[in-house]
Amino acid sequence: MPRLVRLLSFLSVGLIFMSTAAARDLGAYEAEAEDVLQRLRAAMMQEMQKAMAIGLAEAIGVRRHLAPEIEAAIEQDTGWEVRRTSLRVLNPTNAPDPEERGVLLSCAARSSAGQNPALLRTIRVIEHDGRPTVHFMQAVPMFDMCLSCHGSDITPEVTAAIRELYPDDQAVGYAVGEMRGAFSLFKPYDPATALASDDTRTDWTKIATLELPDVVPLLKEGEEKFGNPRAGRDAFRAHCRGCHAPTDLAAHLFGADWPADKPSLCVILESHDLTDSARDCDIVAFLQVLAETRIDR
Repeated sequence: MPRLVRLLSFLSVGLIFMSTAAARDLGAYEAEAEDVLQRLRAAMMQEMQKAMAIGLAEAIGVRRHLAPEIEAAIEQDTGWEVRRTSLRVLNPTNAPDPEERGVLLSCAARSSAGQNPALLRTIRVIEHDGRPTVHFMQAVPMFDMCLSCHGSDITPEVTAAIRELYPDDQAVGYAVGEMRGAFSLFKPYDPATALASDDTRTDWTKIATLELPDVVPLLKEGEEKFGNPRAGRDAFRAHCRGCHAPTDLAAHLFGADWPADKPSLCVILESHDLTDSARDCDIVAFLQVLAETRIDR
C-alpha cells in the first residue's frame, strides 16, 4: 500500500473513531456548534457584502475590526468560544495549538484526497483551561470570492492594505477548493446537556417534512430557468447545511435588500464549486420556496 494511502487511512480511521465515540453523547453539542457557525457566517456574509460594495480595502478592514466583535457577541450569547485557525494564518494570534494543528493536518490530508469539505469536522471532549470541554472543528474551504485576498494573483493595492493590517500574513497562494483553515469552537462539557435531544436546536426536522413541488420557475434570474426544490433540499443538506442556516440564507437571498443588478443566484452558487449547474439551480429553487414558507420554530 502506498505510503500516502496508508497515512490517509490512518488519519481517517482516527477521526472516524473520535466522531463515532462522541456521536453517542455529543449530538446536542454538535447541533449547537452548527448553529453558532451558521450565525457567524450569516453575519459576516452580510457585513462583507456591504464592505465589498465599497471596495476590497474596506472588506479587509471589516475582517480586522468587525469580525472579532461579531464573534464576541455570539460567544456571549451562546457560551461557545469561537476561534479561526489555519496552518497558514493571516494573524499570528490565530496560530493553532497542538490539538488544533493535529486536526488541521488530518483535514488537509483528507481534503487533498478529495473529501467533501462539509465532512471535514470533528467533535470530542478534551481538557481545556483545566476542565472537560467540548471541542468542535469545521474545515473552511476556499471559494472563488476569497481569491482576491488569499489567492496567487493579488493586486499590489490589496497586498499593501493587507500588509498594513497583517504584516505577518501567510494566508496567500490558495486555489479554489483547497482547505483555507478551520473554525475551532470550545464549550465546557456538561453531561446533562450532552444527553439532551438536538431536535429543538434546529429547524431542519421541520424543513425535512415540508411538501415541496417538483419544479418551480426561478426568480431574479437573467433568463428563464427552473429548479427542483425537492432535489435542492437534498443537495443543500449534503453540501450547504454545515455552513448556512437554510431559513436565514433564504430570507437573505430573497429579501427586499437583494439588489436587482446582482448576478443570478445560480451563478453565485457555482462559485462554491461543490455541485453542477443544474443542482445549483435546484438549491436556489429550494431556498426560494423556503423563503415563502413559514417555519415555526
